[in-house]
Amino acid sequence: MGARAITVAVATALTVGGIAVAAPASAATASTCTTYGTVALKSDPSEFAQIPRDSNGSYACYLSEGDTGPGVAKLQNHLNRCYNAGLTVDGDFGYYTYAALFAAQRHFDEPGADGEYGPRTRDGINWFASNLTCNQISSYVGF
Repeated sequence: MGARAITVAVATALTVGGIAVAAPASAATASTCTTYGTVALKSDPSEFAQIPRDSNGSYACYLSEGDTGPGVAKLQNHLNRCYNAGLTVDGDFGYYTYAALFAAQRHFDEPGADGEYGPRTRDGINWFASNLTCNQISSYVGF
């Protein structure tokens, strides 16, 4: 479980004198990309990419060091295919995934590159499609 998910779980579980303490709005909306979804290219709907998302179907999710699972594996695959990262696709967001994502963020000149995955990084990096091209997320249906 990522740090953001833990923050949400702890903040929402806390009670003070029987009164629940609400999580901050930003923490309440943060979720971990535990899986992935398939999205079609706008230019050719028969071609697609598999993008990390959370268990509720939202692509506005996060990944950072320590996270594991299919969402991480898809991110690693895209970093390998579009940025020649040379990662082992094992679904474990470790130091090498962090470093590869940081380099990809620097590649598209993200201000505040931090090696963590979230909506800004999703929108900036390229995604590997089934037609063997790398495209920005705006090239896919729904984005």
